[in-house]
Amino acid sequence: MKHDEVIVRAIAQATSNGEPNKGIGAVGATNRMAKNYWDRKLGMKEVCILLNITVSALKVGIATGTLPDGRPCPKVVAVTGSRAIFFDGIEVKAAMYGMRVEDLIEDMKLDGLL
Repeated sequence: MKHDEVIVRAIAQATSNGEPNKGIGAVGATNRMAKNYWDRKLGMKEVCILLNITVSALKVGIATGTLPDGRPCPKVVAVTGSRAIFFDGIEVKAAMYGMRVEDLIEDMKLDGLL
């Protein structure tokens, strides 16, 4: 899959909730205000390391919604003008454990982490 096709799909995901795509300024502000690591917006390379997959596998996941190993792909939250792709930290953590985001948030609340 070509990088341009992945960018188009990533932008579509980032704008799917009805809000316009957020640029790098919004990502930087979010990361500065984050209370913990999982409140941040994470870049592609960081997500690949956390999920133990290659960048190509993550790009396939963006396009299909599922990572090659069957886990759900975290949703894209921002694509910058320089075509950098960012993901929500909670979504990445849920994908790491193969959980739904709602279940992970509930578990984190029970553990007093949220």
